[in-house]
Amino acid sequence: MKSDEGLAKVAGIELTLLDCARYFHDVGGINAVAQIAKDIGGKANARALADAAEDYENSSVHRLGCLAVESRCEAYGCLSHRAS
Repeated sequence: MKSDEGLAKVAGIELTLLDCARYFHDVGGINAVAQIAKDIGGKANARALADAAEDYENSSVHRLGCLAVESRCEAYGCLSHRAS
């Protein structure tokens, strides 16, 4: 992304979802994360999400996976094997 200050890297949807699951207390609680996952989860790339999850802590991946099951979002199917 280009700004007045120069170029900046912007996190993708997949990393944003994992970060929200990890820092759920800072984004308004688990209900806020559930709403974020519902709102933008469908735009996530399953392969990119699985790749990002490989380097993420298990509890955050598991948390996001549980929310995905509740929201019935197919994009999160790649997390079901990782979180177990």
